[in-house]
This record gives sequence, structure tokens and C-alpha cells, in this order.
Amino acid sequence: LWSGLEKEILRLSARWMRPDGKIPTTILPRIERHFDIDINEYFCLRIARYHRYHRDMGFLEEMYDFYRRSVAFLLTFDRDGDGIPEQDTPDNPLSFWGDWKDVPGVTGRKLAPHFCLLWLAVLKEGAYLAEELEDYETKARYEALYDRAYENMNRPVADGGLWLDDHYAEVWYDGRPMTEVLQDQAVGMIWGVVPPERAAAVYGALNRGENE
Repeated sequence: LWSGLEKEILRLSARWMRPDGKIPTTILPRIERHFDIDINEYFCLRIARYHRYHRDMGFLEEMYDFYRRSVAFLLTFDRDGDGIPEQDTPDNPLSFWGDWKDVPGVTGRKLAPHFCLLWLAVLKEGAYLAEELEDYETKARYEALYDRAYENMNRPVADGGLWLDDHYAEVWYDGRPMTEVLQDQAVGMIWGVVPPERAAAVYGALNRGENE
């Protein structure tokens, strides 16, 4: 609705990007953490959303390197090489900034549906933007990463994935079972990175939580 304002907000975020590609946790006031996942993901997806709405090729060219640097930063947290960034290890007492901010109770969590599905969206949209700019090398790299991450995320939890019967589940370093159905995984359907039959299953699982 306010394209000029959105452009300036994106430019502000990009201006404050760290040399390693991390977007600050907040800018006003400045709060910087070593570890955030979803903040960088949403930065990328805001660029993608803006381009899909406004088709501003000049602005895409301006933001494209920041997008790639953001992706490169996120990839530094793929410690096991499965194509998916992970929350920090339990030995870091401040390792809970994957997507829940300031919730120490999730220290020790490895993967969560929200930031994992956002990661798929970042790669999918990144490949689209790379094609728009005829950067076919980056497009191919993002597509290969997407395929690997998509395959691994859609494995059953018992096989190292996130799929648990009818929804995506959290995965913890210590292997604890998590049966709660998290609402924020619906972001995967918004960005079209969930198989249609699984999207229907997730909505069914979420509906079990309805009450007066």
C-alpha cells in the first residue's frame, strides 16, 4: 500500500546489515545478537514480496546482493550439511533465537517448522529473483539447496525430518518428542512450500485446537 515507505524500510535494514550478512535484531533501539534466523528470512521475503507486487527491476538490482548475503549468513548455521539452518547448540545458553524471541524454554531446540518453512520460501523466491536478473548460477544453486532442504524437511521425524503424522514438528538436539501443533507453520502454505495434501493435513491438525 505504501511502496515508497517499504522501499525505505528495506534500505534501512540493508544499511545496517553486518559484514557477515546478519540483519540486526532491531534498529531503533539497536539490539544486536549473534544468532537470529527468522529476522534474516523475513528480510529476504520482504524483498521478494516487494518485487512481486511492484516489478521494480532497479530496486531489485539494488537489493539483490543484500539478499544473497543474507542467504549466505543463514547457511552458516547448517552445521550438519542437510541444507537447513539450525538453532544454536544447547551449550549456548542464548541459543533460543530461532524464531521465538526471548523464550529460554526452547534452548536445545534444533529445528522448528516456522523458520524451516521460511527457509524454503527464501530459497524458492531467491531462485525466482535470480532468474529475473539472469543470474542462472545463483538460481541453480538455490534450486539445488531447496530440493535438498525440502526432501529432508518432509521426511518423518523418526528419519530426521520434521513431518509427524499430520503436521510439522519441532526437532530437539536431545531427541525429545514434541506433539504440540504450532500455528506458525501456516506460513509454509502462504509461500507455497508445503505439498497440498500435507497442507490439508496441517490445517486439520490445527483445527483440533479449536474450542469456545
